[in-house]
Amino acid sequence: INYRLNAFGFLPHPALEDPTGNFGLKDQVKALEWVREYIADFGGDPQNVTIFGESAGGHSVLSLLISQERNSALFQKAIVQSGSYSPDQTALGAGYYTLGAAFADLNGYPDVVPGFPPSGVGPCSGTNEEILTCLRGMTAEQVMAAQNAGPAWAWISPVYQAGTFLPKNIATALTDGDVADVPIIVGTNLHEGTLFAGLFLADFGYMSTEPNYRDGVSALINPTANPALDPLATAVGTYYLGVAPNGANLYRNAYSMIWTDATFTCNNLGQATTLAQRAGQDTFFYWFADEDAPINPTYAVLRGLLEPTKWLDFGQWAVGASHSFEIQYIFGSVKDHPDVTAAQRDLSDRMTLYWANFAKNGTPGNGWTAYTGANIRKLHPDGDTDATAFDFGAAHHCAFWANPFGIE
Repeated sequence: INYRLNAFGFLPHPALEDPTGNFGLKDQVKALEWVREYIADFGGDPQNVTIFGESAGGHSVLSLLISQERNSALFQKAIVQSGSYSPDQTALGAGYYTLGAAFADLNGYPDVVPGFPPSGVGPCSGTNEEILTCLRGMTAEQVMAAQNAGPAWAWISPVYQAGTFLPKNIATALTDGDVADVPIIVGTNLHEGTLFAGLFLADFGYMSTEPNYRDGVSALINPTANPALDPLATAVGTYYLGVAPNGANLYRNAYSMIWTDATFTCNNLGQATTLAQRAGQDTFFYWFADEDAPINPTYAVLRGLLEPTKWLDFGQWAVGASHSFEIQYIFGSVKDHPDVTAAQRDLSDRMTLYWANFAKNGTPGNGWTAYTGANIRKLHPDGDTDATAFDFGAAHHCAFWANPFGIE
């Protein structure tokens, strides 16, 4: 599904028809409405639609699952791949100050909130009607310039507000049970964070020293340099130095593991556990664990950083089962990869069949049963096995994240 991105699809501002600015999500709904109306003309079944996405796509699927359209019969099944990040999303007021103020005056809101830019710093001003005209008159280049001047666009997520398209954030809605009544597959990858860690290695001296590492951890855990979060960043950095694979790449390994566990995997465990408590609908939990997965062609540039310099080598697993690397298995394109093995081709066939069976019947089949604290389908070239929540939580140090200071 094509949908508007960045400020074109997610700009919260009181001058807009929808002040939350969730037009990108509404684009997805429009596409699903088209499917419901016309897919039968192409031989499809409008009563058997599965939505699935990865990363931002997975986050969008979660947002649709808890949106006002969650029970509108636009979809009957959902798959969330590595979409567990940012479960708290952004509240409307915070969105105005961190995102909207970079574009225009926040009429009716205080001029200054400590830590955020004042209203009036953006290119548009005046009444809400004048602001709306100004925003609509901006070129794409002007929109991007205003966006890039703002403080928070690198971490944008949809904005929620009671009574709007997204009435709650993902974490709250799942806890409250305000989620679509459909079967769901949800999952994550063993080494999600190596891709993201790699993007920032150069900013921190390629993690060659402990001070480099500590600076990187602080930037990840405490990006706003809030003194209250300094102890947490210190505790996180120290803990992962004690659990990461040792050796020449200790600091890179620890840094990438923090990205994996804090951003994706432990959130995924919590979301899957909450979803599994729904009555009448199954939740299936996967764990993609091919530590030798070929580099996704989308990130072919990574190969130049791995061979021969190993600038992006995380030691024990290079980049491993990194973020997005499962996609090529699901669509079967990995079978044409120059580095693929026969066992990885077989894994791709199994994953394709799981996804297709689920889309058709609401269950992946081949012995993969609903998550109950057990039955996490661990996807690996050596053969698929079932893991427990304990296995998964131990591998990703989720007990630490639940209590990072060890308070009893």
